[in-house]
Amino acid sequence: MSEWYDRGRAALWAVSLAILTSFTAGATITVASIEQEVRLTAVLLAVFALALYGIVRRTYDRWADRQPLVVILVYFMPFFVGTVVFNTLLGLLIGWHGIVTTLLDAAAVAAVFVLSVYLAFYGGADRVTAYAVDRFDLSL
Repeated sequence: MSEWYDRGRAALWAVSLAILTSFTAGATITVASIEQEVRLTAVLLAVFALALYGIVRRTYDRWADRQPLVVILVYFMPFFVGTVVFNTLLGLLIGWHGIVTTLLDAAAVAAVFVLSVYLAFYGGADRVTAYAVDRFDLSL
């Protein structure tokens, strides 16, 4: 394959995953108005697209041979569930409005993003699977 083809596919994957990520994060981070939520989502889209492009390019050979839907699920499901759970817990513990809640929501999103990237792109899911197989005597 040509380098341009790989870059194009990596860009497509990065933007696609960034759309899912930024819309989820933008909806769960507490802000004061709809306008701020739209701006936040746009900024998150740009940040996540750039970060994911670098990650996908760096790990492209590792995951390109896998089924694309599996990669999407391994990346997005922990991100979605973790973001919703952490932000709900923060809302219950601290409250729903204010700059502290916004900053803690953003920190939770960043932490869950790092965990999801590790699981999907850096072999974390393989390690979790191997541990579960050994621990629970499963056969795959």
